[in-house]
Amino acid sequence: MRLWLAGLRRYPRQHPRCWHASGASCRARPSPGFGAAVAAGLAVRPVGMTPRFLLLLTDDVLLGGTAVRRMVEEAVEANAGIVGAKVLGSEGSRTLADLGTSVDRLGTPVPLVGPGEIDQGQYDTDRDVLAVAGAAVLVRSDLFEALGGIDPEVHGSDGIVELCWRARLLGATVATAPTSVAQRIDAGDRWPADRPEGGKGDQ
Repeated sequence: MRLWLAGLRRYPRQHPRCWHASGASCRARPSPGFGAAVAAGLAVRPVGMTPRFLLLLTDDVLLGGTAVRRMVEEAVEANAGIVGAKVLGSEGSRTLADLGTSVDRLGTPVPLVGPGEIDQGQYDTDRDVLAVAGAAVLVRSDLFEALGGIDPEVHGSDGIVELCWRARLLGATVATAPTSVAQRIDAGDRWPADRPEGGKGDQ
């Protein structure tokens, strides 16, 4: 499993709407689960990195050019603690792959979009969600710390659902930024399994 972590900090006062990203990537063998991978990534982040937000990305999505900016704007404007992106299918598809989840009366996660549903902006006004799509998650650093991170005992996408659920219990807003778009990528386009650590992509 390869996980990308980025910390976002505001530029000095002369650039009040600009953010600086610094981050790190790590690879865990074998895959320890998303929660444990995030913890491992945070453990190797640069010394002195004290961001306002953390951006958590899995290796099967590619963010659109303005995706991060749109997520930060949503977090600031809605005072949201956790913000997710709209995730579409691969190869330029307009199929909605993930827009977050709700839960049924038994607490089982239920996707907000059905299989093969085409993005026509039908969900763009419904920003408040129980849990965001787990592939691209922006979370306020102080909230993430207060929650103790993602529970390593909760595996798969349920880890993000559980994190968002606990955030809402603390009174935090959880929202999707519909103009922030991520695209699924095919397995062959991901980080090669035999690529050495410390390469160009690690900078």
